[in-house]
Amino acid sequence: METIPFKDCIKIGFLHRPHSVQGRISIIFFEEFEKSVEEARTFFINVDGGLVPFFIEDDDIVINSAKRATVKFKWVDSEEKAREFAGFEVWLKQADIKDIQKETSVNDLKGYVLYNSQNERIGEILNIENFSGNIVFTIDYAGREILVPFNENLLDKINTAVKTLYLRLPEGLLDQE
Repeated sequence: METIPFKDCIKIGFLHRPHSVQGRISIIFFEEFEKSVEEARTFFINVDGGLVPFFIEDDDIVINSAKRATVKFKWVDSEEKAREFAGFEVWLKQADIKDIQKETSVNDLKGYVLYNSQNERIGEILNIENFSGNIVFTIDYAGREILVPFNENLLDKINTAVKTLYLRLPEGLLDQE
């Protein structure tokens, strides 16, 4: 059975109960993941301590509210089969999490995890300083604090749902002593 590491995913809710005799099941999810759920084609269900992919049959997902959807998974073809999965955790790949549509100020980025353009984890943003319009992050990098300049032109992407920030870092920046 194919699984995916938990570190690559984020829990978005749980399977609630069967929704029909054809095997449709309700998903209760955290409100901030509504857009992600709406666009998902594969969910990962925590089955016996492993994340197993469940594929949506023919894009058969209906968003009922900001916290609830009904879905028809391939291979779940009866109310009894759907009932077997009631209460199981639902996860999505972090890469499939859509940004929450809200304005994020630079000061909100404290506590985010910084990654470079090659998806390598640099470290957590510990502090944010504004030196006359020049924003500088203090980062915990390999057990030491480094300073990283922030400019929106260096920003690759930001994901407020999982608190990650991807920047194109200046060459040699991580070689600081």
